[in-house]
Amino acid sequence: MTRKTKAQLLEELEGMKRDYKSLEDDYKMAGIYERWYKNLRKKEVIVMEEEGALYLKGADLDRYCRKITPTVSLRAQMLKELAPALNQLFGDEYEKYHKAVEKELNDGDDT
Repeated sequence: MTRKTKAQLLEELEGMKRDYKSLEDDYKMAGIYERWYKNLRKKEVIVMEEEGALYLKGADLDRYCRKITPTVSLRAQMLKELAPALNQLFGDEYEKYHKAVEKELNDGDDT
């Protein structure tokens, strides 16, 4: 096993923090979009198509949205399902590297 310098350990730790923050931001945005959509589906929405205007509300709006953007709802659902596991994983990894960085800093060895 190769020893890492303090700088390398700190750089890895900062990278993990950035990755975690990015996932956390994505999860928050998914929640915002979900709340926005739940409010929107209570209203009548006008969608302009080539054939003319469509007036959609509730389940009709759900069907239309699934037809035009299936990947958005799948990504949001997947993110919601994965977030707790990812939080645990990044928390465990952060703790592991945090302890390693602390040990290196306490040892005062910069090899």
